[in-house]
Amino acid sequence: MSEYFHTYSGVKQGCLLSPILFSLYLNDLPENLSGGIRVGSVRIKCLMYADDVVLLAECPGGLQLMMNELAAYLNAWDLTLSQEKSKVMVFGGKGGRRAKNEKWAYDGMPIAAVGEYKYLGVSLTPSLNLGVHFRRNAAEAKHGLGMVWGDLIQKRNVSMEVKDKVFNATTRAIVGYGAQVWGFLENDQAEILHRFYLRKLFRLPQNTPKYILYKESGRGPLRFYFENVHVSYVQKVLKLLETRYVRVVADEVMAKRISWFGAYVEKANRMSQQVLTGSLERSSVAEELRRVIRESQKAWANEIQEKVLSSLHHRLYASLDHSAELGRSYLRSSNLSKIRWIFKARAEMLSLNYKWWDDGQRSKCSLCNLDVYETTSHFLAICPVLGEFRQACFGEVQLFREGRRPRPGPIDQLASCLSCSRQWRRSWGRR
Repeated sequence: MSEYFHTYSGVKQGCLLSPILFSLYLNDLPENLSGGIRVGSVRIKCLMYADDVVLLAECPGGLQLMMNELAAYLNAWDLTLSQEKSKVMVFGGKGGRRAKNEKWAYDGMPIAAVGEYKYLGVSLTPSLNLGVHFRRNAAEAKHGLGMVWGDLIQKRNVSMEVKDKVFNATTRAIVGYGAQVWGFLENDQAEILHRFYLRKLFRLPQNTPKYILYKESGRGPLRFYFENVHVSYVQKVLKLLETRYVRVVADEVMAKRISWFGAYVEKANRMSQQVLTGSLERSSVAEELRRVIRESQKAWANEIQEKVLSSLHHRLYASLDHSAELGRSYLRSSNLSKIRWIFKARAEMLSLNYKWWDDGQRSKCSLCNLDVYETTSHFLAICPVLGEFRQACFGEVQLFREGRRPRPGPIDQLASCLSCSRQWRRSWGRR
C-alpha cells in the first residue's frame, strides 16, 4: 500500500470515490427537471451513467427549459458542465431535421446540434440507424486483426482452436460491442469481416462460395453469437424491478411488438412457428426467444446443405464427406500450410485452368493430351501425368468415385502430394 497523500481538486483516475461522489452530487437531479419523454406509464427525464447525463425531451422548447434547469442546478452545487462535449441530437421520423429557429443554449452559450454522437461507445444517428457504428467498429476490428495476424494467426504451429479464441477475444469482441442492445439486427459489416478472416486464414480466393466457406470451416455467421448475447441481456432486464427504466422500455417493446421483440416475431412467422406474443410470462420470454434462435440456426444449416447439394459448379464438393469426424478431421492438424492445401482441394478452389464461366480451349488440361477440362477432379484423380504422385500418396495411379477405395495417406503425405503436384504443374507449364 502506498503512503497517504492529499488531493485538493478532483480524484485520481480510476479512484473508487468517483462514482460515489457523482451519485451523491447528482442523485436528486431528476427531481429538479421538468419535461422528459413518456414510455408507457413512466416519464423518463434523463439518463445518468458514470459521469454522463442525457436530457430527454419531446419538443425543442421542453429541451431548452430542461437545459436552463440543469444550469441552475449545477450552479447551485458549484459544478461545471463540459460544454465542448455537450451536444444536441434530434431523433425522429424526419431523420433528425429541425427548423431553422430551433437552437439551444446552456447558460447563454450555444450548444450545437449534431448528426452523430457517440454515447457509451455506440455511435448514434438521428434515424437510429446503427450503420455508422457497425462500419466504424468493423474498421477498428480489422486493424486489430492485422496487429495479431503475423505474430499468432499466421503461425503454422498454432492450432485452429487457439486462432479462433484470439479472433473471438479481439475481432469479434470489437465488432460485437453493444450487441446486448442491437444483437437482434443484421450486422453485415461483422459478417463480411468474419468471412475475410476465414478466407485469409485458409488462403482462399475471393470467389470462394459462402456456403462452402461456412460448411467446410465448420463456422456459422457471427449473428448467432450476437443473438444469444442479446437474449441473455433481455433475460437479465426482465428480472429487474418494474420501475427500472430498462425494464419499463422492455415491457413497452413487448407490448407493442416493436424493435427487438418485433424482429423475433417476424423471424418466428417466417419459420411458421408459434407466434410470439407480448403477453408471455416474463420468466419464459428468454427461453422462447432462444427457441426461435435455435430454429433459425437449423433453417440456416439446412439452407447451406441444400446449396452444397444443388451447386452446379462444385459437384465434387457435394459428393464429399462433410462430417467433422472424417471428412473435415484435417482441420484438427496444427500445420496450417497443410490444412490450407486440403481445404482448397476439397472446396475445388485450386488455381487450375478450368473456369466454369469459360468453356474454351484455355480451360483444357495443359499437362495431358486427353482434351478434357482441367477440373479439380481431373487434376486430383485422373490426369495420367500426375499418376506418380497418386501412387506415392494413395497407392493408386488413378482414383475413382466408385469401386475399390484407394489407400488413404496421412494428412502430411496428402498435403505434400498436392503441393508437389502444383509445383510440378507450374514448372511443366513454363517448359
